[in-house]
Amino acid sequence: VVEHVGAPTWQNSLKSLTKGGRLVTCGGTGGGNPETDIPRIFWNQLQIIGSTMATPDQVDDVMELVWDGTFEPAIREELPMSETARAHEIIENREGFGKVVVRPDSEL
Repeated sequence: VVEHVGAPTWQNSLKSLTKGGRLVTCGGTGGGNPETDIPRIFWNQLQIIGSTMATPDQVDDVMELVWDGTFEPAIREELPMSETARAHEIIENREGFGKVVVRPDSEL
């Protein structure tokens, strides 16, 4: 399981693992201090692996997939900078799926 939300989905992510399963955590956008079931982790011999960022070469490889159209980022909404408050609202209320992109007003 790749877990990047944090507290709101942590328990379900752990529950989805079978014995010997792995959970890779790479973020905590929903909250960085989840409660956890320690006995479940040790009785099921689960592995929790923390990951931060990729190497520059890995970033280049992924960006190549974006540029050639193989991978398309999930963008929820693009808003002008004058609507930054609305962008924060979307994120705080967890409206929809995907990134919220804020651009200078002159670009939209």
